[in-house]
Amino acid sequence: MLRHVSFFVTVPTPYTVACRLLRDQPELLLQPATEAAAGAHDEPAPVLDVELGVFTFSKELALQVGEFEESTEPRQRARRKVRWEAAEHPGLYPVMDASIEICPLSGEEVQVKLVGWYRPPLSVVGAVADRLAMRRVADASLQRLFRRLAATLEEASPNGSS
Repeated sequence: MLRHVSFFVTVPTPYTVACRLLRDQPELLLQPATEAAAGAHDEPAPVLDVELGVFTFSKELALQVGEFEESTEPRQRARRKVRWEAAEHPGLYPVMDASIEICPLSGEEVQVKLVGWYRPPLSVVGAVADRLAMRRVADASLQRLFRRLAATLEEASPNGSS
């Protein structure tokens, strides 16, 4: 059972800066969003945090970054598809297929969108668990991820906080 998810935010970053980051350095853009952690051989690996009450669980992700697309019709936008799933035992955890899209709003602002499909694990059992409780957990995790992605874009701006 697939579930549609969509988040968007306005970020005070010029389109050229945001587009360049999405085109040339997507891993740099996504790494802070997924909180890099040391993986095998001390190489950074994306990690997604999940909060259940007072407990926080982290899961190392296998992140796949698709081709960069930029268009001007019907409006200017840049887009890159991404997919993430658990690096170990992927059948036991959700899978996310999404697009990150950046559209200029003005010379100094962009709208950033994350639109995609979330697939709960474990077929029917996972779908029931998702409806009962895990949907809220997944939404909160995705919202945190998306806020960190937007913060990374804002920090990359010439007027950003870094």
